[in-house]
Amino acid sequence: SKVFPKGKDKKQAIKDIVGSWSGIALSSSSISPNAKFKSPSFTSSYAAVGKISNVMSEIIKDEDLVWHISNSIFYLISKTDPKLVRQVKLKSNDVINEVTPVQNSNLNAKTPQGLNVKVFLNGAIDTDTSINLSGLDDIQGNSVDGDYNVRTIKHSLDTRGNNWFTDMTVEAR
Repeated sequence: SKVFPKGKDKKQAIKDIVGSWSGIALSSSSISPNAKFKSPSFTSSYAAVGKISNVMSEIIKDEDLVWHISNSIFYLISKTDPKLVRQVKLKSNDVINEVTPVQNSNLNAKTPQGLNVKVFLNGAIDTDTSINLSGLDDIQGNSVDGDYNVRTIKHSLDTRGNNWFTDMTVEAR
């Protein structure tokens, strides 16, 4: 646990918290220049107590921000202007199984719904990726075409010929 005084810069507090997170690093691009807080400093003292992931979510809960970890590096980005590294376009023949809705997939519930998507193994997709879905419907038959941010991802590959998939949860941009 750590206590931050009133007036402490929130980005610096996040750097302090992440710095104490074993196995997680900050890079020079960890905190996006577009990551803006409504109030850049704490308006009252703040006690960071409990799991680091819960503390991070608490600090940004009313903000237009999202945090994630990719390859053991922490990132804090704006939801509306994420400046993601790349966009991958996916069509119906890229997707395996049905696209299924996920309720309350967003950390602060501004976007109440996301999607689970399974595609053939695609190493170009990461949590810094924007996905464009084209020609797809969800299991209820609703069109899900559009741009999405990748929130969670799992690449599965088996050198003996079984799974060669990328499973991800995406949220509308």
